Amino acid sequence: MKAASSDLTGIVELHPAVVTLAMLGGLGATLAFAWVLPAGAGGPVFVLGLVVFALGWPFLQALHLEEIFGAASEVNRPLVTACYLAALVLLPIALLIIEIFSGLGWSLLFLLAWGGGCLAAGYLLWTATQALVFIEERRWVAPELRVPTFLLMFVLPVTVPYLQYRFCRALREAREDDWTGA
Repeated sequence: MKAASSDLTGIVELHPAVVTLAMLGGLGATLAFAWVLPAGAGGPVFVLGLVVFALGWPFLQALHLEEIFGAASEVNRPLVTACYLAALVLLPIALLIIEIFSGLGWSLLFLLAWGGGCLAAGYLLWTATQALVFIEERRWVAPELRVPTFLLMFVLPVTVPYLQYRFCRALREAREDDWTGA
């Protein structure tokens, strides 16, 4: 197993309660900030906070598993990073388009931005799910067996304690067995 580096991805190994409080605190602060902004700016700011705090955890989780287990985790670091950045940019822009402009032409731009952002977010969640299930099972698992965990990713603020517990347990067991993923 590769040695874990000291970069930001290590924060995903925190206790489930700490991760849950950080995510809920960040979402709450974002909601409060978005509420006091002038009309038209609150929606995009809230979506930006949602992407940062709700998608940031699976993004860091996927990067951390790739860092430790390498190619065995099946995480494509550049693609996952690009998807996170795409969701970070496209989803708030989609709401800005709706709040600033009107008409059919802008509706098409909204749909393109929103669809692209949702696809990027979905790929990011699927990759984090795939890596987590692979490390837990220590073997390739059929896609239909990954779907329950993938669906849990869509309600992240609620399911973070359970998913974080699974993540930490899988890492601990892999380290105890010195499993490299090969």
